[in-house]
Amino acid sequence: MHSSEEADFLAARVAGRGRDLDGNGVTYTSLEKAPAVLLVGFESEEEAPGVFLRLRKAARKHGQRVFSLATHATRGLEKAGGTLLPAAPGTETEWLDALASGVGLEDDGASASEALRSEGAVIVVGERLAAVAGGLTAAVRAAFATGSQLVWIPRRAGERGAIEAGALPSLLPGGRPATDPRAREEVAVAWGVAELPHRYGRDAGQIVEAAAGGELRALVVAGVEAGDLPDPARTRAALHEVGFLVSLELRPSEVTEHADVVFPVAAVAEKAGAFLNWEGRVRFFDAALKPDQMTRTLAPPPTPASCRCWPTPWTYTWGCPICAPRARSWTGSVPGTGRGPVIRWRPRACCPGRPPGRPCSPGTGCCSTRARSRRATTRSPGPGTPPTRACRPPRPPRRASRTATRWL
Repeated sequence: MHSSEEADFLAARVAGRGRDLDGNGVTYTSLEKAPAVLLVGFESEEEAPGVFLRLRKAARKHGQRVFSLATHATRGLEKAGGTLLPAAPGTETEWLDALASGVGLEDDGASASEALRSEGAVIVVGERLAAVAGGLTAAVRAAFATGSQLVWIPRRAGERGAIEAGALPSLLPGGRPATDPRAREEVAVAWGVAELPHRYGRDAGQIVEAAAGGELRALVVAGVEAGDLPDPARTRAALHEVGFLVSLELRPSEVTEHADVVFPVAAVAEKAGAFLNWEGRVRFFDAALKPDQMTRTLAPPPTPASCRCWPTPWTYTWGCPICAPRARSWTGSVPGTGRGPVIRWRPRACCPGRPPGRPCSPGTGCCSTRARSRRATTRSPGPGTPPTRACRPPRPPRRASRTATRWL
């Protein structure tokens, strides 16, 4: 979130159904049929390849005119046969006001202003326009003045869903304003609480300041790094000062170092779900990687009651996890088959008379890691196998492809 102007624009123009001036949402079809399209703070090929393909198809099929307010002509604009309206950084507001009034324009600028007044023309704004002071407001004025449809297309799939979920300080779930009494009552009933606050919530900057100043005692941080926010140093101070921190993350990060509780979450490729596209339509997707298709995933070593390591069809371990606490363990399967590796394993015999769950005493005897890995076998000895060698520190693991496994 760059500013309060962007929050107000998203709440008024995007939340709910992302309506344009006529109350009908812009779709891929209407974008393709538009006689003219103006891109502002948006590069279609890089930020929305599906939109780029539609624009390129429309330009080649029925001569759609594409204009772009940018510093230079990109390859995507050239492929779509578009026209560059050269704008220095920060001058997009002046350009949009000029296109709305049609005054002071020459050549391509005058042609763009006239084309935008055609029925069905579309103005596409991207996330980068929010970094220009007054840019989004000027885009709304240009849409009103020319009669064009206005649509906001983000770069990331989760942006639209976050707005509909009520991530903005002024919105409730469903994209409804927090000042609407009926919306507050319905959400309070769904959440099982008596009532909701009448005031707006805090934005990211206000949350960081409240946590750093001690006003907030607990934080939940999900998929956000300190460097993602405008003031990383202040964010780090807030993470250090807050009393209780919960982190939802894919991997260790700067936030998890300060967290009291870390909940690991699955990546998008590993789970099924749904997202809202820029049209406001729900798009479902399946998991790209199934659990039985993971080729090799890190897993903690097992902890059996004795030092005899009995293999399973899915796990192979270097070293006894009790005699060698730092033994490494992996799980794996053959991609596309759902079948795991065949383990060639010779478990070490337990020390006689040792209580279960305790490491072997030096000199009492266990077969070594090296002997077990070199003399691999698919059969496990039965109870009462005599000890063969004295315990000693485990050796570095050998390559699994050479000594531990063969794939089906």
